[in-house]
Amino acid sequence: MSGVAYANEGTIKKVALSTYIITPYNVEILGDLIDELENNGLYF
Repeated sequence: MSGVAYANEGTIKKVALSTYIITPYNVEILGDLIDELENNGLYF
């Protein structure tokens, strides 16, 4: 999946132990989602 993300100019974010969110170049993970994950101890 890392190759697919790289080829599509996407990003990979670690959100928990052995759990990642992979998004295409035109999608960002920010704001409330990151805050909520951090508050629940899921975002590293």
